[in-house]
Amino acid sequence: MTPRLARTALVAVICILAADVALTIPATAMAPSDTTRIISRVKNTGEPNFVEMGSQGKYAYVSTSDNSYLNAIDVATGKLAFSIKIGEAQNGIAVGKDGKRAYVAINGEDRIVVVDLKARRVIRSIATCGGPWQVAMHPSGKTVYVVCFDSDSLDAIDVATNKVIGEVLTGSAPSDVVFSPNGKTGYVANSGDDSVSVINMANGKEISTIATGKSTDYLAITPDGRKLYVNCDDSDAVYVVDTTTNSVTAQLPFAVGPEEVAVSPDGTRLYVASRGVAVVDTATNAVIGTLPIQGKKAWALAVSPDGRRVFASGTPEYTYVLDAVGFTGP
Repeated sequence: MTPRLARTALVAVICILAADVALTIPATAMAPSDTTRIISRVKNTGEPNFVEMGSQGKYAYVSTSDNSYLNAIDVATGKLAFSIKIGEAQNGIAVGKDGKRAYVAINGEDRIVVVDLKARRVIRSIATCGGPWQVAMHPSGKTVYVVCFDSDSLDAIDVATNKVIGEVLTGSAPSDVVFSPNGKTGYVANSGDDSVSVINMANGKEISTIATGKSTDYLAITPDGRKLYVNCDDSDAVYVVDTTTNSVTAQLPFAVGPEEVAVSPDGTRLYVASRGVAVVDTATNAVIGTLPIQGKKAWALAVSPDGRRVFASGTPEYTYVLDAVGFTGP
């Protein structure tokens, strides 16, 4: 099952691991949502797919899966600021550290495009490995990595030259990648074999493989790099991984299969796209509330650099801008 198909699979499978492998957090009722936390509902040009914050924190960028536009939402106003014509439907997005360029995976084609965000136009097309799904900027800001679902690999692209400079082999059907804060270690979600590959980024070699639940699609890492969160959509759970031991320490069950996950800049909150956006206390692994999207399932998330707003896509055409200030639950 591809990550995109997994978004519409509303299975109800309880994920169980042996006691010596992981601790399962007891399932509890989702805390009631607070509709006053909806700042705005932004109608995109096209059906929203991925959401990515600009590195300067001014805009949240939304790719579209059925249209040819990349949308920019103004973080301060919560309104659509502008749309950039890409020409094809898009998947994942990465933004350069200086905020001047975006790197966008093209849906159904083995390439990404480079977008000049000031001029608001595509300036380069780069051939990549097969089935580019997600794109991620390395913490150094010098290399962008393209996650290729069809070729079981990542392509490394030098942002100075816009050329592919290396390939990293992964597990089956990779769908996401995140990095340790120092950039030395990469973590790749392998949706085809339900695992996470741990990569030494200095040489591109796999260090370890972490077994997870079914349909491992998306990842998030805490600012200190000590915890990795892994969504397992078909297992209705988010797995918590201790990165010092590369072992699963907990499972967080959800009634509706979780999609993208994101951590607040201060590391105290985990946001989980599910039926709305669940808010998890990272110290206790308890769900303390829900940011609503009017009863719909969310699938893509981004958090503003100041932690005050969460951007969630999940319904045709709309991205929700949600207030996360002082969230302590009901």
